[in-house]
Parts: sequence; structure tokens; C-alpha cells
Amino acid sequence: MNLSELTEKQRHDLLIEAALDYMEHQDWYCSEYDPDPEVIEQLEQLYRDTPSLQPTPCSGSPIFDTGVTLALLWERDRRIEYEEAIPLWRCDCGTEYKREHWGHGNETFYTVTPDGLFDELVGSLKGKRGIGTSPRDLKWPVNNGSCPNCGRSFRSTLERQADPQTSLLFQFA
Repeated sequence: MNLSELTEKQRHDLLIEAALDYMEHQDWYCSEYDPDPEVIEQLEQLYRDTPSLQPTPCSGSPIFDTGVTLALLWERDRRIEYEEAIPLWRCDCGTEYKREHWGHGNETFYTVTPDGLFDELVGSLKGKRGIGTSPRDLKWPVNNGSCPNCGRSFRSTLERQADPQTSLLFQFA
């Protein structure tokens, strides 16, 4: 079926459905157990805001592939919202990072772009022992949890900053 042969309503409905199918396949959304009208409204808004949606080649079906493009735009917007919401954390040397917690005491540290999003992954910690680790999808090595600017351990800096007595000492040093 060609997209140009469809009415606007048919095109809209098929693309939203294809986007939801792709999102379910990626485990971003589960309409079977929790149909979320907010997610559907977000997809519809993206559809209205992006009149020249182009297919993302993956299946050979223009309808499904264009739905994938819509789903990827939705995922990009959610990622941006997530990264913007994470507060800045400052090392004692003044370098600012975003700390992402991804379960069981694991954290990753990213430099920050001017618009407040993750930039380069520069360090990571695992659990209470502070052993360096990285997310599953990481394809390059990362340091064992120290600030690239000053070399201070992220773990010890976090612990010291959490202690109100020693934290006050560093403010006036």
C-alpha cells in the first residue's frame, strides 16, 4: 500500500498504529495492559508538527517505516525531557556533570552540553564499593570513576559532599 493513496485520516491512523507497534517492540510502551492517552496525544502532536515525515528504512513497508520515524521522534523528545530534568552535579574542582542513576547503586557521569543534555560519558560507579562499570550499550572504555579534570574520585567526592561537616570546610577553602 502506498501512503499517497490513503486519505489523511487513514494515513494518520496507520502511522500512529505503526509507531505504537514499534514502541511496543522496543519496550517503550505497552498498550495491551496500559493504554496511555498521553502517549497517543504526544504521537498525534508529533504527526501534526512534522508534515513531511520520511520513512526510516527498516522493513520495506513505507507505512511501518514512517511509523518508526514517528516513534523515534517520540523517543528523542522523551530522552531530551529526561536529560534536561537531571540536575547538575559539581565536582569540588568546579566541573559540572550530570549523574545518571541506573539501578542498584550504579551511576554514570556525563559532561554537559550547553543546552543541558548528556555529552560525553566520562566516568561510572557500581554499587557501594565504587568499582567502575558502564551501561550495557557502552562501546568505548570509561575511567574507573574519577573526575577527568582534577582526578578526584567521584565516590569520595560524593561521600564528602553528603557529610555536612566536611562539606562546610570545602566551601571556605
